[in-house]
Amino acid sequence: MAETPTGGRRPRENWGTKLGVILAVSGSAVGLGNFLRFPGKAAANGGGAFLIPYFISLLILGIPICWAEWTLGRQGGRMGFNSAPGVIYSLTRNPVLRLFGALAILIPVVIYMYYVYIEAWCLGYAWDYAVGNLDSLGMQVDAYKQYFQQFVGADQNGFMRTVTKGSETNVILSRVVYFLVIVFLINFVLIYRGVTKGIETFCKYAMPLLVVAALIVLGRVLTLPPQPVPEPWQFAMADALPEAKWTAFVDGLRNTDARLRAVEDTENGDTIALARATAAETFADDFKKILNDYYKGIIARREGYRADVPVTGPYGYLASVDGVRYALRQLDDPQDADAHREWVRQTRRQLTREQVWDLLHFEAIEAKHLNTLADAQATEAQQGVAEAELRQKRADRIALMEQVGLSPWAERVRDTHDPHLRAAAAEVAELDRTVTNGLGYMWNPFTAEGGRSIWAALSRPQVWLEASCQIFFSLSVGFGIIITYATYLRRNDDVVLNGLTAASTNEFCEVCLGGMITIPAAFIFLGLGSLQGAGTFDLGFFTTPAVFAQMPAGRFFGFVWFFMLFLAAVTSSLSMLQPAIAFLEEGFNLSRRGSVALLGLLTANGILVVLYFSEGLKGLDTMDFWAGNLCIFVMAGTLVILFSWVIGAERCIKLAGQGAELKLPRLFLPVIKYIAPTYLLIIFVFWVRENATSYVESVLTDSTATFVVAFIVLVLIFFAVLVRLANQKWTQEGREVQEIDS
Repeated sequence: MAETPTGGRRPRENWGTKLGVILAVSGSAVGLGNFLRFPGKAAANGGGAFLIPYFISLLILGIPICWAEWTLGRQGGRMGFNSAPGVIYSLTRNPVLRLFGALAILIPVVIYMYYVYIEAWCLGYAWDYAVGNLDSLGMQVDAYKQYFQQFVGADQNGFMRTVTKGSETNVILSRVVYFLVIVFLINFVLIYRGVTKGIETFCKYAMPLLVVAALIVLGRVLTLPPQPVPEPWQFAMADALPEAKWTAFVDGLRNTDARLRAVEDTENGDTIALARATAAETFADDFKKILNDYYKGIIARREGYRADVPVTGPYGYLASVDGVRYALRQLDDPQDADAHREWVRQTRRQLTREQVWDLLHFEAIEAKHLNTLADAQATEAQQGVAEAELRQKRADRIALMEQVGLSPWAERVRDTHDPHLRAAAAEVAELDRTVTNGLGYMWNPFTAEGGRSIWAALSRPQVWLEASCQIFFSLSVGFGIIITYATYLRRNDDVVLNGLTAASTNEFCEVCLGGMITIPAAFIFLGLGSLQGAGTFDLGFFTTPAVFAQMPAGRFFGFVWFFMLFLAAVTSSLSMLQPAIAFLEEGFNLSRRGSVALLGLLTANGILVVLYFSEGLKGLDTMDFWAGNLCIFVMAGTLVILFSWVIGAERCIKLAGQGAELKLPRLFLPVIKYIAPTYLLIIFVFWVRENATSYVESVLTDSTATFVVAFIVLVLIFFAVLVRLANQKWTQEGREVQEIDS
C-alpha cells in the first residue's frame, strides 16, 4: 500500500515492483487476440501483405495512444483517482468528455462477457486433450468443426442442449457451461484479492509460463519435416466408412450416371443440361448426407468409422460427381495415377509466382467481377470494365492452361469451368509444404496478388480497417484498461519505458509466437487452402486440432497449446474487470466485496445473453463488433482529443518526461496531435462507406442483433448514470480539476 489519503478514503494500492506492472500490463494485452485473432486476421487478409498496414497502425496509432494512456493514467493517479472516469474527471471540466468515462467502463465489461466464454473453450479443450477426448477425431477439419459446434453450443440456441439418441430425446446442460463456471470463479477470486495480491501475483507466474508454453509449441512447429502434397485422386472414403455405407453410396452414383448417360444419347441440348444439373444436385445431396453421417459416426465413436484417413481432396474437388469418378479411376488404374503424378511434378517446376496466383485464385477473381456485373447499383461504365476484365482473365487462364498442358488422361479443353481442368490447376499450383513456405506466407508481402504488385493487395480499405482494429484490440488501446493500470504507478515511475516494454512484449507474443505457430503448422499439414479466408475460430479450433492429430506427440502439444491460450485469456480477462471494480470503489465507496458482487451479477447476466444466443455465435459476434470494435474506436479517438487538444499535447509530453529514463521521440508530437486523429477519421469514413449500412440493417432486421445491441445500450446507460452520480459526488467533495504542473 502507498500513502493513506485524507478525507476518509480507502488506502490506495500501488504495483509492488516494476517487473510486476510490466507483466500485468503485458498480460492485459497478451491474450486470445495474439494467438487466435491475429493469425485469423492475417490469414484472411493476404498473409504477409496484412503486416504492412498492421505495422503502420502500430506506429501511428498503437504505441502513441498507448503512451498517451499511460501518461493520463499516471497523472490521474497522482490526483488520487484509480478509475478511467475519475482520471477523465480530474483532467477536464467538459461534461460531455467526462461522460465518455462510461465507455471506458462499458468496453472492458462487455468484452469480458463474451471473452470469458471463449476462455472456457480453451480450458475445455485443454482438458479434452489431457484426457484424450479428441483422439478419435483424426485428421478431418470438418470433424473438429462439428465437435466445436456441439461443445460451445453453436449448433442451437441456449445453454441447454437437445440430444436425440434413437427414439429418446433428452435435454442436457452444455459441457461448456461447466468450464464457464470454473473460469468465472477463477477470475472473480483473483480480482477480489486486489491489484497486488491478485492481478500482479498471478501475472508474475502466468506470463513466464505462457511464454514457455508458446515457445515449446513454436519449437515443435519450426522443426516439423516437410509433408507430401496430397493429390486430388487420394479418395479414402471407402476405408473411412462401414462397407455397407460405401457400397450404397457408390451404387447410387452409378445409377445416377446410368440415367445421365441415357439422356445424353438424345440430341436435346436443354434436356441434357437439365439432366446434368439434376445429377449434380442429387449427388451433392447424397454426398452431404454421407459426410454428415461420417462425422457423426466419428464423434459418437461408432464401429466401422475411421478418423485416420483423408476423406476429401485438399481443394474440395472430390465433393462433386466428376471428382468421385476421377478418384475411382485413379484408384483402379495405378499406371494412370503414376503418369498423372509425374506430369504434376514436371508442370509445377514451370510455373512463375504470378501463374500460381492466377491458377489458385481464378474462381475468386471471377466471382468479384460477376458480383460487379450483378450489382444493380453499379454504373454501366463499371459493369463494362468488369465485363472486359473478366473476358480478359478467362482468355489468360485458357492460354495459361494450354501453356502448361493437361494431365495425360484428360483431353485438352477450352472450358475454364471444366472440373478436370480446375483440379489440375489447383494441384500443380500447390506449394511444397515446408516450414519455409509457411513462414513465407506469413512474412512475405509479395505472396499476395502473385507478387505482381504489392499495391494491388493494399488497395482494399477493409485490410486497413482490420489491421487498425487488431492493433486496438491487441494492445488494449481504447479499452480504459491501460489508464486504470497506470493510476497504480508511483509518482515518478517511467511511463515511456514501461509503455514501450509492455507494447513490445505484446508484439513479440503476437507476431513472433502467435503468427509463427498456427499459420506455418496449418500450411505444412493442410496446405494454402486452409489459410486463405480462414477466420479466427477456424484456425484456432478447427484447423489447429487437425494439425495436432497429424503431428508426433500431438496430444501433448495440443494440451500445451490450449492451456497456454487459457493462461493468456485469464491475464486479459482480469484486466477487463479491474476498471469497473476501481470505479465502483472510488465512485461510491463500495467495499471490495460489494463491488465484486455487483460486477459479478452484471457480467453473469451478460454471459447468459451470449449463451442464450449461441447458435452461430451470433450473440458473441454482435457484442464483439459493437463493443470490441466500434466503441473502442470511439474511446481511442476521445483519448487522443483529451491528450492532444484539451490538456495540450506539449504539456502532456512534459508530464510523460517526468521520471522517464527514455524520452519520447520528437515525432511523437505531430503523430499524436495530427496524424493519429486524421488516420482515425479516415478509418471511420471508410467504415461508414463500406460497412455501416449492413451493420445497421442487421440490427433492424435480425432479432438476435437487436436484442444484444439493446442490452449493450442499457448497460451503457447504466454506467453513464453511475458516472454522472460519481462526478457529482467528487465535486461535492471538492475534488475538482487541479492545475497540471508542467
